[in-house]
Amino acid sequence: FYHYIAPALINSALSIFVIRNYRNFDVNILKRNGVWYSSSIFFASYIAVFSSMFANIILAITCGVTLLFSLINNKLSITKTIKESTLQIFTLTAWVVAVIYEANGGRAASLGSGSLDIYGTLSVLNYLIEQVQPAFKYSATALVSIGIISSLYSLIRNKNRDQSIVFFIVFISGVLSLIALVLLCARAGSYYAARPVVMWGGFLYVSMASFITIDILAKDRTKLINALLAFCTIILVYKGLTSNSTLKQSINLNLSYSQAKAVSQNIIDQVISTDRNNGTNMILYVPKGDDHDNWPFPIYEGPFIGKALKNYGIIQNDIYIEVKPDIYLNQKMSVPIS
Repeated sequence: FYHYIAPALINSALSIFVIRNYRNFDVNILKRNGVWYSSSIFFASYIAVFSSMFANIILAITCGVTLLFSLINNKLSITKTIKESTLQIFTLTAWVVAVIYEANGGRAASLGSGSLDIYGTLSVLNYLIEQVQPAFKYSATALVSIGIISSLYSLIRNKNRDQSIVFFIVFISGVLSLIALVLLCARAGSYYAARPVVMWGGFLYVSMASFITIDILAKDRTKLINALLAFCTIILVYKGLTSNSTLKQSINLNLSYSQAKAVSQNIIDQVISTDRNNGTNMILYVPKGDDHDNWPFPIYEGPFIGKALKNYGIIQNDIYIEVKPDIYLNQKMSVPIS
C-alpha cells in the first residue's frame, strides 16, 4: 500500500486537479485563494513527487503536457507561461530533483547494469491487459476513438475548444505515461509491468478519456440518448463489480492462496531441516523467476530468510542460506516462470 497504492492515488488525484485547473495556477490567482490553500496544493505536489518513481511519472507528464499547451495558448510567450503555470513548474523542478536522488540511490547500480528489456515488458503488459474484462477494453477503445474524432472535429470547427483541449491533454498524457512506464519497467524489471498499481498511469488516462467522451456525447443530445449513455455506464460498472478479477489483489505470478502457501512452506521446511541437522550452511531451492534477480524468489533474500526464521524462534541456529532457482519446483508446484 505504502510503496504503490498510496502514491498512485495521490499522483492521480493531483493529475486530475492539474488538468481541470491548468490555466488557474497564475501567481495572482494563487494569492487570491489564500496562503493555506496554495500551500496545501504545493505541499501535496511535493509529497506526490517524492513518493514513487512509478507514480510520480503520472503527475510529471501531466504537468509537462499542460505546460506545453499553455505555452502554445500564450503564443510561445515564456514569461506568460511561467506566470500562468506556477504549480506545473514547481512540480517538474521537484521531479527532476527526485530523479537525481533516485539515480544515486541504493538500487541505481543494479538497475544501471541491467538490460533494457522492452520486448519482455510489452509481453508482460499484454498479459496484464488480457486480464481486463472485454466489456471494458472494447468500450474504452471505442470511446477513446470517438473522443479523438469528435475533439478534432470540434477544434477544426472552433466549437467546444476547452473540452477538446482537455481531452487531448488527457490522451497525450496517457500515451506518454505508458511509454515512460514501459521504459522504466524495462530497466527495473519486466515483471513490474504485471502489477496494475505500477501501470496505473495507462489505465487512469484511458478511464478519464472515456468519461470525457461520454460527456461530449451527452451534450446537446436528447433525453433518450443521455438515458442510454447512463444505462450503458451503469451496466459497465455492474459488470466490473460482479466479475472475479475486479479489485483483485496484486499478487506476484497470480498464484492462488494454496499455491503461495505451498511455496512458502517448502522454503521454511528446507531451512528447518537444515537447522535440525545442526547445519550452518545450506542451498535453498526455490522456483525459477525472472532473469534479473529471480524475482519474486530473489537470490539475495537468503540472509533475510535465515534471520527472520531465527528471530521468530522457528530455527535455533544461524544459517548461511544461498538461494538457488530450480525449474523442477515450478513444474512440481505449478508456478509459472515470470
